Amino acid sequence: MVIRQLMREAPMQGAIHLSLQREPDANLAADIQGRKHVTVFVVNASDDRVLGVGSRFVRSLYVNGKVCPVGYLSQLRAQPGRNGLRRLRAGYKAIEQTRTDEEFGCDITSIIADNTVAVRMLERGLPGLPDYRPLASLTTFVIPTRSRVSKRRHQVESAGVEDLRRIVSCLQNYLAQYQFSPYWDEHMIQDQNVCNNLSVDDFLIIRDGEEVSASVAIWDQRSFKQIIVNGYSKTLSKIRPLLNIPLFLLRKPRLPTAPGELNLAYLSHLAVKENDPEKFRDLISMARLAAAARGIDYLALGLTTVHPLHRVLSRSFPNYQYTSKLYTVHWDKRTRSDQLHERIPHVEVAVL
Repeated sequence: MVIRQLMREAPMQGAIHLSLQREPDANLAADIQGRKHVTVFVVNASDDRVLGVGSRFVRSLYVNGKVCPVGYLSQLRAQPGRNGLRRLRAGYKAIEQTRTDEEFGCDITSIIADNTVAVRMLERGLPGLPDYRPLASLTTFVIPTRSRVSKRRHQVESAGVEDLRRIVSCLQNYLAQYQFSPYWDEHMIQDQNVCNNLSVDDFLIIRDGEEVSASVAIWDQRSFKQIIVNGYSKTLSKIRPLLNIPLFLLRKPRLPTAPGELNLAYLSHLAVKENDPEKFRDLISMARLAAAARGIDYLALGLTTVHPLHRVLSRSFPNYQYTSKLYTVHWDKRTRSDQLHERIPHVEVAVL
């Protein structure tokens, strides 16, 4: 109850004020984020009022080609008021104590690029706070599902249970190349605690002989995780009606009335052998049609700006881009991180 209330009342700031809500039960969303999840509350000693909350999730990710448990910091929210820095230090100290020796030496997290207050403060390396080191710029593409039927070079099919082994093989071969990319196996995809409201039927695939050479899933999480547009900056609020006119003419997503929920699902479990742009375009084109048939207005997919498919997606489909900064979070400020930049980061936004 407290987590859901804080997430409703403390939207992320920026040009667009967003709330990532977790109705009706925050635990449903927490289960998909990691096998271990801990939430820390900062409480006012005089009246037991919750002043802030932060969560840390641990899941299996690829780091330098090997699978290991990595922490992700999420849902960091604070009520406005005095002594904000002291509350932050107390919260981070409690979160640090949840780490174990078996976990990777640093955590990761993302912050909306427009949230300049948080970015400036956390990048300063203040005493009592962990060391936030920029890793990459992360673009979350919001793609409208209305689409004209276009000619495809590759046959895109809906997957069946018999394809699961081949899908997992494709995912593992592809994702092992990247930094902080998710590890998936057959059991995880079939486990409704890990992949709530996702089944093999939600996957679209391209075959290469008997093998799967490309895959993506349409993951509808609206029953337990919602994205709410709470409002806009003063400037954007004034020009939004005018801005929606060219957006409509350019077939790009229009900015909705606030407050309002985005009717959105995620494109997850992406793998495209050799990052073939034609296969990728065909997958996304078919996913837009399939999602529209299910009453979904938008699809979201996250790619770092250095990912080979980032430019392909940006230029091939109408989209709205939501930019975050991806960080490694070092609790010991003496640790090195240079080797982490040798591979392209690729995180799964559907589970962040």
